Amino acid sequence: MHFRIRDRPADRSVWSLPPIDAVPVNLRYCVLAVRAFNAKHVMIESELVEGQQQLESAIERLFSNPLAAYLHLHFATTDRYAARVER
Repeated sequence: MHFRIRDRPADRSVWSLPPIDAVPVNLRYCVLAVRAFNAKHVMIESELVEGQQQLESAIERLFSNPLAAYLHLHFATTDRYAARVER
């Protein structure tokens, strides 16, 4: 399973794109709400995770659903958008 996380700084700069299958440093130690969306942009599943290991396993679990087109990561404490995860 390969994924790419496009965080807010990466959206602004071509040079800050993290490598494939890598969690950016600014997301490794946060409590995050991970939300899966289908191709019609409807949320189909969600999980609350903390830390890099839980985030990586949540990405794998949510992308194992064939309906999941992409994931959104939100900071759980403030519910602010953090990143988009693409297959």
